[in-house]
Amino acid sequence: MKYDRMLCWLSRDEIKRIKAENNNYNIPIVFAKNYDDFIALIRDNDYLVFSTKKAKHNMKKLLTMLHSFPDYYFHLYVRTNDKEMSLNEVIIQDEKNVSCMYDPNELIKEFIGEINVVEKRKQFMKKLLSK
Repeated sequence: MKYDRMLCWLSRDEIKRIKAENNNYNIPIVFAKNYDDFIALIRDNDYLVFSTKKAKHNMKKLLTMLHSFPDYYFHLYVRTNDKEMSLNEVIIQDEKNVSCMYDPNELIKEFIGEINVVEKRKQFMKKLLSK
């Protein structure tokens, strides 16, 4: 699928990381200021990203958002500096319209169509289980 832009609801540190990664690609990225801003900015052909950190603190809002946009697909931004995920962060991954966790590089490469992270992870798991 071809996307028009990446719409993100992330923490300040995560914004810095994805901006740094995007220096190599220069894709159009819009950063929402908060939940309401993110919801208001969603449009067709957006590659939607929110942080697992947002799930940790805003589970009710996130579930409302995900259920309000059942035909949209949301990508989770992984926080590599945290050691353990909260229960909310684990639960949010089971929603039908939420993808696996991605790092900034994977988010951008999938946006431009260079990789398919979900398929890549399926293949990895097949290899792992066949050993």
